[in-house]
Amino acid sequence: MKKHCLKIKAEYAKAKLEGKKPFEIRIDDGRDFSVGDLVEYLVPDDEKLNQEIKGKVFVITYVTRFEQKPGYVVFGEKKVEEDTDFAVTLKKAMFVDIFAEVEEKAKKHWPHSPTVRNTLERIFDEVFDKMFNRKSAGEK
Repeated sequence: MKKHCLKIKAEYAKAKLEGKKPFEIRIDDGRDFSVGDLVEYLVPDDEKLNQEIKGKVFVITYVTRFEQKPGYVVFGEKKVEEDTDFAVTLKKAMFVDIFAEVEEKAKKHWPHSPTVRNTLERIFDEVFDKMFNRKSAGEK
């Protein structure tokens, strides 16, 4: 599963947010769009719509190149609804990815400090607990 951040024109973003455009026709520029990949959008030509679509995640449900111009791909997608188990699982996976990225950067900056990893783990555990209402082992 990959995460793609794509630019989208305001007219298409509006239709997408209204649920009228559950697909994208894109130049196949080597991103290798696949079912299960995640898509986030950026609307450079409309700040209000950009704020509205920011943080919304879409999951690719179908991919085809059938009858497309050479170098183009079409994919179907659906918005990940906030209150579903899938959304929670997705957020947890994204959180773990962010932790791994931060940890990797910390290792480069402080390669000989084992306390950095321990501190990062403690901070991320606390944030994770708050984000997902997970209680620590000592709580009931």
